[in-house]
Amino acid sequence: MTGLAHAIAGYAHRLHATIGANHHVASPLGAWLVLALAARTSTGPVRAELDRILGMDAEVASNLAGDLLAAPHPLVHAAASAWRGPAGRTRPVATWLAELPAAVQTGDVDDQATLDRWATEHTHGLIEEFPLQLDRLTMFVLASALATKVTWRAAFEVAPIERLGTDRAWRVPEVLWAQADGDNGHEAGIVRTTTAGDVIVHVADAEAAGAGLRVLSVAAAPDVAADIVIDVAHDIARTVGRGKPLPDTRSLFDLPRGEAPLWRVFEEPVRLGRQERHVAYLPAWTARSDHDLMPAQLGLAQAGKALGRLFGEEHPAVEAKQVALARYGRRGFEAAAVTALMATRSRPVGMLGRRRTAYLRFAHPYAVVAVATGAGPWAGLPVFSAWVAEAAADVDAGIG
Repeated sequence: MTGLAHAIAGYAHRLHATIGANHHVASPLGAWLVLALAARTSTGPVRAELDRILGMDAEVASNLAGDLLAAPHPLVHAAASAWRGPAGRTRPVATWLAELPAAVQTGDVDDQATLDRWATEHTHGLIEEFPLQLDRLTMFVLASALATKVTWRAAFEVAPIERLGTDRAWRVPEVLWAQADGDNGHEAGIVRTTTAGDVIVHVADAEAAGAGLRVLSVAAAPDVAADIVIDVAHDIARTVGRGKPLPDTRSLFDLPRGEAPLWRVFEEPVRLGRQERHVAYLPAWTARSDHDLMPAQLGLAQAGKALGRLFGEEHPAVEAKQVALARYGRRGFEAAAVTALMATRSRPVGMLGRRRTAYLRFAHPYAVVAVATGAGPWAGLPVFSAWVAEAAADVDAGIG
């Protein structure tokens, strides 16, 4: 599934570029799943464009989406549903629902409460409201949900904020820290990259029988552009998600002792040989984000309009949104995302629609990617990714 992981990383680049360098969390995989299921019936130039955005043929993408939903990861709850809305009780819509992968739940929906319950049930209660509002002119709703709640193999310790040095952005009293020893579920190192220079990486592990979730934190020099850092984070995630160690790490003996922008190298005498160890300090954090998925580079607007036309509406009104939440703390990590695509019939003159949008705008010092491990279709797939720009004062954010 390395081709799929590469496609998801490419889509992540598109999604995070539309969001910008702000404090946020997102699920590129969740949006990709919705696009894959929506794009399979498109044709002509639209199909060619959506194939390019998906990173593969839309029919192949739809089948892979079905494989992921049919074989869920032990630590990642995944679901997808497609509904006929009040204005979609037509044969073309019914045919489309019947042709979706078997793992996609289908049915009719007539009220917002049904969609809200679906979001709550499929995100461990983290997201209680569906991102889009049902309308009596709604033809179809297509949605994905991804959620995880994991505890670390070994909890972080807590240290005063001063351990991060004097040049720090966080205004919190404490930060998390862990020593990486190879066996305690914490891995860390300084990794050479061609696009971002030397970056610091910390990996926290959660495990289940035969599988796991690895959450990477990746920081580059402050002048490195945000899109470059998150691309690097996804590149490293594809490696460690396949059970391999951090790639192209630097020996601490090749670096000068003392302070550097991203680390401090300290040397002390030991009895035997040359030994290296890494201790990572990073903040606890929480993020909740609402993302407009209508930019053309994400493909959902085109796929929604193509489906609407297939269902007999020449000028459908299309909406696509994602709401995501994540918490990273001393004992664990939890995250959820609901992605939704909806199309409605043209409104009569004088009829007003409804739209709700909320944005969170902050700065960003590092990227975070949660990647699934183990066997099967989920192995090596990035599930959630984030730019962390705001620390949480509560170091027990996430799993308590």
